[in-house]
Amino acid sequence: MENRGTINKYISWIKHDSASFTKKNSLIIFALIVLVIVSTTLDNFLTVGNLMNIITQIGATALMAFGLTSCLIVKGTDLSLPAVMALSAVLGADVMVKSGNVFLGILVMLCTGILCGLVNGIAVARFNMVPMIVTLSMQVVAQGISVWYTKSESIIGIPESFTGFVNYKIFGYVSTSVVIMIGCAVVLHLLLKKTAFGRSMFAIGTNIETAKVSGIHTRRINISAYVISGLCAGIAGLLMCARLKTAGPAMGPSTLFIDIAIAAVVGGARLEGGHGSVIGTLFGATFVACISNIMTLLNVEFFMTMIFKGFIVVLVIWLDALKSSTNSVR
Repeated sequence: MENRGTINKYISWIKHDSASFTKKNSLIIFALIVLVIVSTTLDNFLTVGNLMNIITQIGATALMAFGLTSCLIVKGTDLSLPAVMALSAVLGADVMVKSGNVFLGILVMLCTGILCGLVNGIAVARFNMVPMIVTLSMQVVAQGISVWYTKSESIIGIPESFTGFVNYKIFGYVSTSVVIMIGCAVVLHLLLKKTAFGRSMFAIGTNIETAKVSGIHTRRINISAYVISGLCAGIAGLLMCARLKTAGPAMGPSTLFIDIAIAAVVGGARLEGGHGSVIGTLFGATFVACISNIMTLLNVEFFMTMIFKGFIVVLVIWLDALKSSTNSVR
């Protein structure tokens, strides 16, 4: 009975947050509905195989978007996510290939992400450096290390025990990677919404001076937000490495950040801090995955897809600013 009560409590939390997200982002939901309706004109979009492909592709993008959301909540940002993902995958994959130890390779991936996030967090919170400059520098450093370490070549020969497990289709449809992503989403959602740590993150993003007066360890919380972001990048590297069955610097292009940004911004995160939702970010990742898939089915060129996505980011930020100005007038 106690277990049933706990499950019901979690379900009520998710329903409440989903309702809140729906109320705040009704226009974006309407846009997604229109997108799906338009996609019905495509013969291949609503096939089971294509929909499962979209769900699988969401994994790495959603995880990095979760990391970006955690930084945006505390009024920061993390431009280094794609490069850190690639570096984590490269180092972990190399360890797997050379040692044959899958567990050690996974540990290297996660630790690499955490270390990069820790460096970003200390630079921002301890030395009061600008988040954009710090994480942009980390992007360059991580990308440079990846290229130097691999000599611009991809690492092949990833153990089948690793790729087979992560890509295993549960009931023949949903891969293990999707389960991992959803598990991370649930944990981070509970951390942000149901713990004192999560409330402290939102308090810092809303007003850091008030948070300090309230006794919140702002530096510690800020650093933790970037560590979470780095860890998410490490897990994303794990999923991407398993899906591609290879690892290299090219798997983390800077253009990937636009997808991450769309997922976070559409999900309700704001540049001024104090706002963000894991459920919303997951919705945003689904939104951007559908756009990419539809553009591919329509044979739209890559650069035109990027232009369209850029307009979406600007549109969402403009609508958010418009909504904020309207609320302030009231």
